[in-house]
This record gives sequence, C-alpha cells and structure tokens, in this order.
Amino acid sequence: MKTTQCEVRGTAYIWAVPKSEWKLQREVEENDGSMLGICPFQYEITDSDTNWRPTAVRVADFGIVGTVPPGIDLVLKAVETLRNKIVTIQAEADKEIAQVEEQIRNLALLEYKPSEDVVSEQ
Repeated sequence: MKTTQCEVRGTAYIWAVPKSEWKLQREVEENDGSMLGICPFQYEITDSDTNWRPTAVRVADFGIVGTVPPGIDLVLKAVETLRNKIVTIQAEADKEIAQVEEQIRNLALLEYKPSEDVVSEQ
C-alpha cells in the first residue's frame, strides 16, 4: 500500500514554561551575574491545547500544513518503525541488565565476617 500526495492540516500551540530556579541561576552566572537578556521562560511547540505543567502558559496557536509525499510504502515504513522500536527497547534492556550485573558484582565483593561473639560461642 503506497501513499498518495495529500495535505495534512493541524494546529500547533506555543507554550511558555518558566525555567527552573537552578537553570536561571546558571544562565545568570554564565552572563556575568546579570539578568539582562535572559528570558525566564523556555518555549515549546506542541500539538496539544493542554499542558501537563500547571505553570505553563499558552502563548499562541497557529495552523500548520504538511504534504504527504506520494509513493511511500506504508508496510515498509511500519516494519522500519517496529524495528526501531525493538532497537530502543533492547538498548534500555541492555542498560538495565548492566545495572543489575553491577549490583551482583558489588554483592559478590561483600565478604561475610561473623562477629566475634558468634565465633567464640562455638
């Protein structure tokens, strides 16, 4: 199944999210202690008219239009997407496995030393 050329329309939203205190402090330090030219917000573009951050402020919204190119094999794209998902899952699993193996190595380094009271009672 291949795509045909068509337009896709949607709405994007710009959100102003206050920067964290530590991020602002770092920027001020990098700016020789001055707030001049430093914006206390960072801006994000999303496709949602709601934001999970309670301090976010919706600044603007605008229409967007994209064109789907013709001739893209959707089955092939689906397989590529799933293979990429496998790679991502495998990388996360490898990371967790490495952490567990490190914990096992750390436990193996522990040495059981009975207290003197236990040894002398025998």
